[in-house]
Amino acid sequence: MNKRELWEMFAKTGDVEVYGMYLAMKEYEDISHMAREDDANSRRKS
Repeated sequence: MNKRELWEMFAKTGDVEVYGMYLAMKEYEDISHMAREDDANSRRKS
């Protein structure tokens, strides 16, 4: 299940647990994206 499917399910049901899963997924993606940027920056500096 991807973020969009979770969001649509939340819109339909208004289920707070679904929204929680959506936020957790979004946060995880943001963190992994930032980590990749940090790796790229550290490689550039060295």
